[in-house]
Amino acid sequence: MDNDRSLILSDRDRWTGRVVLTLYNSANEVTAFYQQQMPNFGWQPMMSVTAETSVLTYVRGDRAATVQVERRTVYGSLVSVTVAPKQSDSSGGGYDSAPAPRAAPSGGIRSEQLAPPSSRR
Repeated sequence: MDNDRSLILSDRDRWTGRVVLTLYNSANEVTAFYQQQMPNFGWQPMMSVTAETSVLTYVRGDRAATVQVERRTVYGSLVSVTVAPKQSDSSGGGYDSAPAPRAAPSGGIRSEQLAPPSSRR
């Protein structure tokens, strides 16, 4: 465990934060391990991207977990597990919400077409 890059708040099963691990296992082995084991602990898969850096996202109740697995250049993998409370859908702060369009300010601001840049050689 990388203590300098890890931060754990709270206790036991309700912790929030990030745990960073350097493992000797390959990134493929680690990704497969989390894909198999997270559901065994009640975490439901939401999405996964398997690539040079794999990202797996899970939810359980009011909490979300993201597992990021990076291949190391020589051998092994770097794993970051982040767990935190989910944002509620009513807060408007989730990924699905887009900022509301704002009206352009009136007065003092105008728009005009710029001339094309001159070509100097």
